[in-house]
Amino acid sequence: MYHNNFRPVIIGFDNINKKQIGKINIPYKCFDPCFEIYDENEILKFKILAKYCQWGICCPSFGKCSSTKFFIYDGQSSSSNRDESVGSIIRVVPGMATGMFTDADSFDIEFPPNATPNEKLMILGATFMIDLIYFESHGDSTIHDNCY
Repeated sequence: MYHNNFRPVIIGFDNINKKQIGKINIPYKCFDPCFEIYDENEILKFKILAKYCQWGICCPSFGKCSSTKFFIYDGQSSSSNRDESVGSIIRVVPGMATGMFTDADSFDIEFPPNATPNEKLMILGATFMIDLIYFESHGDSTIHDNCY
């Protein structure tokens, strides 16, 4: 991971061929989460968007009891209409006992039908980033408290 203008960027590499397979960029957004998935040629393939006003994001303490939805859109589309999404990443509600007594998170990923294996790997990496940024506690706060 490196920072581009103080924004984190994750680059995926193929360990066998030592080639870049893609990149995940987090553009600056003060509230609504946004992740950009680029292919190995630096072409924007997908955008992952969510609304901040979901219990799991804006109020993590209560968010353990509700699912949180991130929608995947074609990178060349300017739409953020949920009906035009090509996939999704949904943080699944673990159940009351699991949610109250563990820090386990589960996600359902619906990959875009046209995604290549490398693009699916980058979407999986973005899911790990979503978990780290929005659902893992870091002391008294979460990472996203400062307009991530």
